[in-house]
Amino acid sequence: MLSSAIQHRQAQSHVLGVDSLSQQLASHLNAESCYWTDTDGAGGVRTLLMKHLNLVVDKADALPNGIQLLQSLTGLIDVFLNTFALQLDMQSTLGFQDSATEETRQRFAQCRSMAIKPFVVHGLSEIAAVLSERYHDFATLIQLCESDGDEERLKTYAEQFDAEGFVQFLFKYYMDQGELGKLLCQPSSRHVALTEFLKMHPHLSWLHHIATRSFREAHEVLTDLAVNESEELRRKKTLLSLSKLSLLASDESNQEQEQELY
Repeated sequence: MLSSAIQHRQAQSHVLGVDSLSQQLASHLNAESCYWTDTDGAGGVRTLLMKHLNLVVDKADALPNGIQLLQSLTGLIDVFLNTFALQLDMQSTLGFQDSATEETRQRFAQCRSMAIKPFVVHGLSEIAAVLSERYHDFATLIQLCESDGDEERLKTYAEQFDAEGFVQFLFKYYMDQGELGKLLCQPSSRHVALTEFLKMHPHLSWLHHIATRSFREAHEVLTDLAVNESEELRRKKTLLSLSKLSLLASDESNQEQEQELY
């Protein structure tokens, strides 16, 4: 019924002018949303939906037909997550303040993860993937690819969601998970993006520069790291030695530059 109500509103709003009037009212009142389907709080529709979803998930663990019960939630979760997507579209259209939109995004990300996670936990990976693709839950998409060792699918997502910043999210995911080997062993098609990402992580960027034979850049990063190293003399000397080797490998060295490294 809720899904039908949303579909009817979308189909008829341009005829009745409902969306326009509702959005003007929301803008005038500085409200976060203009739709009853987006309401939060004690008696809000989204709050009630989340309580229902949590209740079903809890019961599913103890019931023999728990998997079927979870599968029956797919449509409801789709409607639930779509309310956030519609709200963000409305806030973007009306030019809401960045703080209000960011708050909605954060709440969306939290609820999205909570809603999709049970499908992953119970092995319903295809349902999880469909919902994650539709609502840009990149963390879940990466987890599914990693668990299956499906590099080809990961590549497809990187291309499909390029404009949405999937690759940058992937890099951050590897960084947060401590998967530095995977972070640094990216295909050549992602080297430019990785170079940009690692600018904020110089302790790793010099390794990437060496791997891509950008020895001059490696030399510059290593020199900066050495100059800023104030705790361990041994580490400082190691960084300077690596910097000199990188300079020599770049074929751009000269005697004056080499002397500066001593």
